[in-house]
Amino acid sequence: MAARAGLKPDGSGRVSCPFGYADLDSAVRGLLSTGLFDAAIRATDRSQAEKEVAEALHPHLRPDGTVWMPNVFRYLVCVT
Repeated sequence: MAARAGLKPDGSGRVSCPFGYADLDSAVRGLLSTGLFDAAIRATDRSQAEKEVAEALHPHLRPDGTVWMPNVFRYLVCVT
């Protein structure tokens, strides 16, 4: 894709950027505030979307109540 855009790849890598929240409520509020769940809220309602996101976060809930989601971003450095 970079070559088609007239760019020459010059390096790449990965960087760890986990998502961490103090508690489940903070995680739900934080994730819903991104706008990524707006369509789900419109299709149902906010309380249903909150419930579904909270349920999806349970595997990431730690014994101390924090929510920790490992996440890795890949990047590509290009030159013209």
